[in-house]
Amino acid sequence: MKPKKCVLLISMDEEAVQLRRFMLTTKGFRVYTATALDEACTLVGSTEIHVCVVDLELGDVGGNRAVMCIKAVAPTMPVLLVSSKERCNIAHAAEAFLNALDLAKGQLWESIRLITVRKRGPRKKTVGVVQRAVLECVVNG
Repeated sequence: MKPKKCVLLISMDEEAVQLRRFMLTTKGFRVYTATALDEACTLVGSTEIHVCVVDLELGDVGGNRAVMCIKAVAPTMPVLLVSSKERCNIAHAAEAFLNALDLAKGQLWESIRLITVRKRGPRKKTVGVVQRAVLECVVNG
């Protein structure tokens, strides 16, 4: 049996997280959730995550800052930035940006599926680099 792809959802909105978790679980993904950046960085460092979905409105930290911290921990991990607003014209470090209109059309699952198919080969994990990156993000955050 093929192993399930793991998705990390980072959002403060519990309703949106539960809806996305249900949708992705029924499509065959293993879903982890985090409501804070330090919790997400710990999960990324300790668990094999294939793709990360970050909400743009992530409380005090903000979605762009969260994407940069996750990229510091795992530079090769694809990150999707999601916004509940209809339009958002800001620069971001994520691989893809989905707004509310895209989410209504069901493109979140399709984007995650395409990104996980594209990603191939083993990933190297170095614990020292991960711990330094998490510490740097928390201290600078």
